Amino acid sequence: MASRLGLSLLATVAAASVALTVLLASPAAAAPTSGVNWKETWKVNGVPVLSFKVTSVTVGKTKWTARISFRNLLHRTVTIPRNSFGIAFYGSAKLTAKTPPVAYGIAKTFSKPRPTRLAAGDSWSGVISGLGRPAITGKAWVRIVFGPFSGVPGTSNLSLWVTDHALVLTFGSKSITPSKPSKPGGPLVI
Repeated sequence: MASRLGLSLLATVAAASVALTVLLASPAAAAPTSGVNWKETWKVNGVPVLSFKVTSVTVGKTKWTARISFRNLLHRTVTIPRNSFGIAFYGSAKLTAKTPPVAYGIAKTFSKPRPTRLAAGDSWSGVISGLGRPAITGKAWVRIVFGPFSGVPGTSNLSLWVTDHALVLTFGSKSITPSKPSKPGGPLVI
């Protein structure tokens, strides 16, 4: 059973901003693309409210991409007032309410316009992408961030979904090497 972890959105965004160091010109081998099949459901008191899917993640030397979709399972509209969709790099497989990412990249491009509202039963799917790759070395657990969402029962104003699943990559000074997939350790709702 997935556990819900609360965290101050402001503190997380501030930590992510401080941790974000992107090296745009670093040399790298061809971008590893990982076909994944991550399916996750956000539940409030055991009731599904939103579902998320990620089918590919690519981290290259000058940009990253993720093929994603999400669906509103509620009987009411959910709003997405601004863009915090992106990719987060963590230094460990373990994710807690106090775990800041070591780097975060905001999605700058959407293959279709990002919705600001999602009516009951509606979904959005497409490719999100951003510039750069983190200036980190060693192993990183890569997760996709969705949101923020407003109007989800049981949450305060705005909440993000950070994927339960993670892609494990090893960053060298000149290349990125995929490692074996990480087992889900629990989603983070911020």
